[in-house]
Order: sequence, then structure tokens, then C-alpha cells
Amino acid sequence: MQQLLALGPDLAYVLASLANAGNISASQIKKARIGLPSFSATKWSEVAPQFGLSDDLATARFDSYPITPVLLPPSFHEAIAEAAWHIQDVYQERISQEREEARVRAFDAYLIPIVGLFQGRVIDKLEHPMTSTAYSSGGEVEHELFMIGGIIFFVIKLKLGYEGQDNVAQLFLELLSAAEMNKKIDFEGLRVHGLLTDLQAFHFYSYDPTRRKFAFDETLQASGAREAFIADMILTNKVFTVILSAYVEGLAASVEASCERPPRSPTGSSPVQRLLSNGTDDNVSQKETSRAHDTDGLTNSGPRKSTGQWELAHVFAMQCLVLLKMLKTSLAKRSDCLILYCCSSVRFIPRVSYYSGKADPSTESELRELACRIVRTEYMTMVGASEQHVLATDGG
Repeated sequence: MQQLLALGPDLAYVLASLANAGNISASQIKKARIGLPSFSATKWSEVAPQFGLSDDLATARFDSYPITPVLLPPSFHEAIAEAAWHIQDVYQERISQEREEARVRAFDAYLIPIVGLFQGRVIDKLEHPMTSTAYSSGGEVEHELFMIGGIIFFVIKLKLGYEGQDNVAQLFLELLSAAEMNKKIDFEGLRVHGLLTDLQAFHFYSYDPTRRKFAFDETLQASGAREAFIADMILTNKVFTVILSAYVEGLAASVEASCERPPRSPTGSSPVQRLLSNGTDDNVSQKETSRAHDTDGLTNSGPRKSTGQWELAHVFAMQCLVLLKMLKTSLAKRSDCLILYCCSSVRFIPRVSYYSGKADPSTESELRELACRIVRTEYMTMVGASEQHVLATDGG
């Protein structure tokens, strides 16, 4: 057994050969791994002892890793409130929802604008497969937030109803899986954050892979009635702060990895190239990936321009976080600082996707102008084609 385990990744080829020789199907192999629970089948009583935690979640002692929420400007929440009202018109209020999918859609009204602030430098991979670990066979999660390089730093688990400590155990295995995924791309020490919610209670946890310790932050509550729910959901300031904090940590880790790379690494072997390779879309061919990286660093579709650019992105993101925590002036000034520093940070680094095009609006007005140009250009084309059709018909 030890000799087989020593093969590392090559063990997969040995197992595949044995499966082919024995005519063993993939489903049979999956069934044979029932000793490792899936996320949904996990029990707190099975997970807790492995990390020195009490059998009762209520008495379990966690590390403390509090993240004090900053305030997004009222205008940001007002726009979300309008969208949330329409979503409840469609999917009803939380207390009337009978399927988990409705909760996912309702939460999208809040998550999409928050992640959108990072302008494609942070992305949400819905139900992206998560790797197996020594504790589980892996699985899928509703929301997994990644940044360029394939770094996963925030896992959001949505449930129709909170069922207690077993749900927390499931989130913990998902955090372990995320940490394992980071380890595979040489970011094994990066803290991974998690949110468990049924849109009534919001439980914030994190996992430190270096110390193999889970940490509890806090639990926030939201009402069920429509107006009260929209008011309470301003608590998503906390979600934004966790994402921004994790984004800062990810930038710091990327800078460190870039500084440690050899001075003259072969193409594709440096940490930078490996990070970018992991950040590409799963369906991108090797030829397309190479072409996207073969640039002078002046476009958003190429590799990061230099370690200095990532350092600047980190500095501006840190300033954004620090100032939002420290400023005691008006919310309008907070808004100005958020736009200045957050946008300045993300624009130093490329988008995760290679198919965004050259347009890169950084403000609401720029985005509005871009949307207007796209729509009006298309409409003029449609109107022109329609008029040509009418003339051709009349002429006939």
C-alpha cells in the first residue's frame, strides 16, 4: 500500500489500468468509496473529533477570527433593495419559499452586485466540483469565489432550512476541500472563509490550513417579512468585507509567490504562469491559452504585467479596507474612497476570463455609456435592416 501511495499523482494511471483490466465502471468505483462521506452526508459527530472539537456544537471551542464589517454607501444598498423587491415578486418572500433554488436566486440579488465591484477579478463558480480530501469524497457547493490564479477563498453554502450542527460539519468539509485545492496550486497556507445561511441566519466561519483550525466569526439574522428582510439584508456589508479581506490576503499570497519565483524560469514553469494557467476557463485549449499569454502585458487578456503591478493592486486594496474601517466622516466620502481604491486595485491585474474584450469600464457612468453604445448600435442595425426590407418589399 505504501509503495502505491508513494506514486503520488501517477497512482491515478495505475488505478485506471486496473479498472480497465477488471472491467470496473466509474460508478462502481464511486460506490466503493462510501467510506468517505459526501458533503451532504456528513455528520458533526464524525467531523468534530478529528479536529478536537466537542460532540456538541454549542460547547465547541473555536479559534476567533473576527472581521469587522465596513459600510457600503446607501446608494449601493438602495439599488439592491429595488432588485430584491422584484425578486420577491417572482420567487415570493423567504418564509413562502419551498425550494432551495429559490433561496439561491434571492441571494443572487445581493451577491452579484457585491462581487461585481471587483470587475471580473473575483468570480463566482456556481456548483463547481470540489476536490476530495482525506475527510470527504468532494462534491459541489452553491457559490465558490475564486480570484485569478485559481485561488478559492470564499465558500457560500445555502440551505432551505438550517438543520443545526450537521450543516456546519458540511461547510467545514467544503472549507477543507477548498484548502486542498489551494494547496495544489502552491497556496496551501491561505485562509479560506465560509458562509452558511438559509437567508434567516448567516453563520460566518473560516479555516486556517497552517494550524488546521476552524474559526468562528459571528451569526447575523434577517427577518422574513418583505420590507424587514430588505432592511436586515444590509448585513451584506459583512459579506463584502469578508470578500475584500480575503481578496487582500489572496493578493498578498500572489505577490509572495511571484517574488519567490526563479529569475529565469522556462515559459510556463514559474508561479505566475502556473497561476494564470489555473485561472483559465476549463474549455480553453492550450493553444488559445498560450496565445492569450503571449502579450506585452498591456491588455487585460494577458498575464500580469509584473510583480510590481500585483504589489500596487495589493496596496490599493489594503488602503481601501483600512480607510473604510477608519473613516468617521460621511457615508458619501466612504463611497468615494471605495470607488477610488477598490477600482484602482482591480485595474492593476487582469480579469479571470480571457474573453471579456478590450472594454474595461471602471465606474457606473462608464458602464452606462458602454451599455448605451452597445444597445443603440444594435438597434440602429436592426432598424436599418428593417427599413431595407420594407424598401425591397415596396420595390417588388
